[in-house]
Amino acid sequence: MKVGLIVPGFSSDADDWCIPVLVDVVRELSRRAEVHVFALRYPDRHDRYTVHGAQVHTLGGGETRGMARIRLIAAAGMSVMTEHRRCPFAALHGLWADEPGFVSVLTARLLRIPAFVSVMGGELVGMPDIGYGGRLAASNRLLAKVALRGADTITAGSSSLVELVRQSVPPSRYSHISRLVWGIDPRLFAAHGPAHVLAGRQRVLHVGSLVPVKDHATLLQSIARLKRVEPGVHLHLVGDGPLRSNLIEQARVLGLSGDVTFHGHVPRHELAPYYRSADVVAVSSRHEAQLVVALEAALCETPVIGTAVGLVADFSSPAAPAVPVGDDHALAHCIQAALRPEVGQEMGRTVCRLVRSEYLAAQTADRLMAMYRNHATAIEAA
Repeated sequence: MKVGLIVPGFSSDADDWCIPVLVDVVRELSRRAEVHVFALRYPDRHDRYTVHGAQVHTLGGGETRGMARIRLIAAAGMSVMTEHRRCPFAALHGLWADEPGFVSVLTARLLRIPAFVSVMGGELVGMPDIGYGGRLAASNRLLAKVALRGADTITAGSSSLVELVRQSVPPSRYSHISRLVWGIDPRLFAAHGPAHVLAGRQRVLHVGSLVPVKDHATLLQSIARLKRVEPGVHLHLVGDGPLRSNLIEQARVLGLSGDVTFHGHVPRHELAPYYRSADVVAVSSRHEAQLVVALEAALCETPVIGTAVGLVADFSSPAAPAVPVGDDHALAHCIQAALRPEVGQEMGRTVCRLVRSEYLAAQTADRLMAMYRNHATAIEAA
């Protein structure tokens, strides 16, 4: 079976993680099918090469904006159709519902093959106060609308995202929506192995870019609250981004300068020792489509708690339930609950079993292949 994946970006070589969750699944999918990846924007070059078992076609879109996007989308469609003429695709799959989903649906209709769209990020949200979300631009709203209304199947990686998709399509499309978690390769993450020596008697870890949607401000406020009753708590921030200097200043104002460590960017293959050393991974995001961090931490048996977004909400427990976005008081209580060994350890073990049984990259690849085959067979029968 030959499958085409349309994505915003993909690895430029074997050492480039680009979008880690795509790398893990594409590597597994390429063992089951002939996979062609059409990367719209990254790498910013026109090329064709093989990586992670897939043939990658780059469109070199880079930072293309405005009317030039039309040319990029047209070029992507033509590239897919040219490859289809060499040997037909059985299915096209747009990963992200804006540009990739639009290209997938329109090209698949021209080729009379099944089209799939996965909502993978912030395509269906709009947060003007922080400039985040696909719905802030009329062009993105149109692209996503066409993609979601034309796809044979729409997938979303968490229960909250499935609900967001349902709110974005007419009721007649509900049967086309399914929950599909993009799993990870377990070889990098396990409960046993080296652990970093992290400061603090109670170590709270956050892994993610220092950008507004992650809402580190609320996380810092919750740690300040928690310090009043848990003086040994220490926050570790892994990741870098434009808000670093602002967050350092906020920590100082809150009296947390000695209780927060900024570790900066850590390569993915070096993350597991941080998870193993942490008592809890805290998430304060305003939006997450899925959150690969939750899967990585789970495989290390580290509990993940926080705001009711993505897999954090799906993995929450009665002892440490997910909390409303922006509520630093509730987040502090949630962290405190998960820091109790009997709660955190049970959460970690439970979620680890769940991830290993359902959410590994190989299992995602199997589900994708079943989805592609079912639709291809239905079209052949028709």
